[in-house]
Amino acid sequence: MVSADQAAQPAPQAEAQFVERFLEMQVRWLEASNWMPQQSNPGPKTPTTEQQKPKSEQSLGNKVNMDQAAFQLEALTAMAKEAATLAQSENTPPEVKEQAAAIWWILVGSREKEENGHQLKSLLPPAEARSELGFILSLLNSKQPIDTVRLSALQTLPISRWLKSRLRTHILDSNAPITINSPHAKSEIEYLGGVAFIVMIYLLFALGGFLILIGWPFIRHRIPNAGAATPTESPFAPETWVGAYVVLAWFAFFVTSQIIFGSVFGRLENPTLMSFMTLVMQLAHGFFGLWVIGQLGMDGPRQRIGDVLKHLNIGLEAYGGRISKVLKWGFGGYAIAIPFVVMAAMLQSLIPLESNLVSNPILPLLADPPDAFTQLILVVAVIVAAPFFEECLFRGFLFRQLRKRMGVGVAVVISSALFAAVHFDAGTFLHLFALGCVLAIVAERSGGILASMLVHGFWNGATVLMTVSVFGS
Repeated sequence: MVSADQAAQPAPQAEAQFVERFLEMQVRWLEASNWMPQQSNPGPKTPTTEQQKPKSEQSLGNKVNMDQAAFQLEALTAMAKEAATLAQSENTPPEVKEQAAAIWWILVGSREKEENGHQLKSLLPPAEARSELGFILSLLNSKQPIDTVRLSALQTLPISRWLKSRLRTHILDSNAPITINSPHAKSEIEYLGGVAFIVMIYLLFALGGFLILIGWPFIRHRIPNAGAATPTESPFAPETWVGAYVVLAWFAFFVTSQIIFGSVFGRLENPTLMSFMTLVMQLAHGFFGLWVIGQLGMDGPRQRIGDVLKHLNIGLEAYGGRISKVLKWGFGGYAIAIPFVVMAAMLQSLIPLESNLVSNPILPLLADPPDAFTQLILVVAVIVAAPFFEECLFRGFLFRQLRKRMGVGVAVVISSALFAAVHFDAGTFLHLFALGCVLAIVAERSGGILASMLVHGFWNGATVLMTVSVFGS
């Protein structure tokens, strides 16, 4: 998982984008559930199937449609009130006020313009604190027209495609409805279709994972346990406390660097530089961990980073030199991880702990990178660097060092708990613990950490893909 930025202080803009997008997603799904395409040219009127039904059935169908419309209106009104409350709070940053005010106006405020126009202005921050979005909102209910320059500037604002589309639609046609049949509905339907496709792939992997778990008693004898055949000799120091020393030394560096990184990161405005710093921090954490292993964790003289890597079972030797075996373990491990993490998430939901995932400062960068180069840097940091170094430390060293003294079961639990803890997110601790257990078991059963790196990379990659598809503009 992404660990280089968990302790950084969230940028106000990141909070603003999440608030707006979170409400946006609720509205989209509510509207999509009532999606009724309308033909622009229906042609000659002929009795439809609905018209041919008995009147009692037609009345029942009309009642259902009315109930759906009432439910939709009630839900949208409730969300609009939440947005208004957020905008009125004194603790809300100006950019969040503006986006919350925009959501309120789009959902309910524009219905009675004369009555609600004054309230819209009260939801906005003072004139001197307004951005371009606040200025555009202040003109919505005024007699002053919004010129094409302002309309073009709307497209460059750091808000989602949904809110841009809604505001543009309202500016061009203030009487446009808020239903899914609005002029911008096509882009929203395409958006939902893309998300649905990704969710379908995710569910197929989850189904495969459940089938593997159900059939495990019948197929386990066909899958050799490479970990059981691994020699008991280990290049790592045999003392139990050595693993704790290594992790504590790495953790001290991790926390110190995060404090420094967080203070610097919050002041940066260049997205490419922010992405580059994220990659640098991932590399710094990783190489320091390997260095600490070489200095404190080896059984014998201290070793260099290159020599440490040779002892971590990274190569294809553990898989008989076959990349196909690595891929089987990678895809299979990822499929099994999904149901495990889902069950952990259900259990986590019973514990009243909040996740700080939404305040992750690189979330907006993952969702909307300004260019391909910035996106490439983030992909390398999140999908390549993080899985590689975390697997080296937690499965390559810590798990194997604990396994030698305490056995497989205890080693899986302790290494996974520490893996989850260093992400600094109590709200996702059980998710990460479950993922860590699967990664440790994959490393144990396959005999190397190359497969667990692949599973870890798949997991981070799927998270990035979902983030881009859901939040990206």
